[in-house]
Amino acid sequence: RKDVTIHFSEFKPIIFQTKDTIIIQISNFIFLSTDSLVISKWLGLSDVNKYNNYLIIFNALITFIDEVNGSIRNSYGNLLAEKNSSTQRLSFVETSCILSSVIGMFCISELSGLVDDFIELWIGKSYVLPVIVVSIFILNFFTQNIGYGLKNYLLLNGRFHANGIIMLVGAIVNIVLSIALVQSYGILGVIIGTFCGNLIMNVLRTIFFYKKDVNSS
Repeated sequence: RKDVTIHFSEFKPIIFQTKDTIIIQISNFIFLSTDSLVISKWLGLSDVNKYNNYLIIFNALITFIDEVNGSIRNSYGNLLAEKNSSTQRLSFVETSCILSSVIGMFCISELSGLVDDFIELWIGKSYVLPVIVVSIFILNFFTQNIGYGLKNYLLLNGRFHANGIIMLVGAIVNIVLSIALVQSYGILGVIIGTFCGNLIMNVLRTIFFYKKDVNSS
């Protein structure tokens, strides 16, 4: 029986990927949880309820659209196992973004006219948010939605470190702006902070994709 020696260098990739996964999870927590905490601290629980009612609707739509994109994601995963050229990478990202944009535009056209009526019918007129707040909510939904193509691309290609750093930057922008704006603009300030965080992540992912995976090939 031979002794098996495992060097620390063999664990380095696992350690780094674990660290990046932790960063991604922390960033996700900031995006999903801290908005409600900020609103609760500076505005009160009644505003948290108003915010969360809209959030439930938008998150349900995002989950649905992500499921639709799942077929493209799975197809690309199979393609990645065989061959992976810059043209195929670009095609996957473009297809995902176009599909998300088309579905997102349809959802926006319906949401802009129905979401307030649904909230009023569901729990009452007093829970309906101002038009400007709902508009930024819808804009943030669209921005978050079109970014899923690049996000899925980075994860499928094992770009955990890049995605982790990008998400951390977006999360920091989100929480800093939300805290800075909530005292002056209320829920609107929190939504603006979230929108800016998602926008920054989309821009950084696009720059990384074209710089590292398209132009370098």
